[in-house]
Amino acid sequence: MKPKVKSNQPFVRALPAIKVPKENAESLLRKLLSQRLVDRTMKTVKQGDAVLIPVRSAPAFDLSSFRAEIQARPSLPIRVTQRDPRQEIRERLSAAGIPV
Repeated sequence: MKPKVKSNQPFVRALPAIKVPKENAESLLRKLLSQRLVDRTMKTVKQGDAVLIPVRSAPAFDLSSFRAEIQARPSLPIRVTQRDPRQEIRERLSAAGIPV
């Protein structure tokens, strides 16, 4: 008998992140987004008076003006993506035998 495989559950993955004080988080986030450095598969997390912003790689600009620092491998939760409602309706119609 084959062992059962657990369903795909959200898990915590270790990636680089930038720790920035809350008052500077919005401006830094805008700059990171404009350079496409934010890892959108991970959630941004508040940690006390700071915010951890997940990034795909270290930015080329200086973080000291934002009083930010790179955290090597913090554990951040995965952002669970929502299903496309149109696709879900198509699947339900097909399952009911209704041509789409």
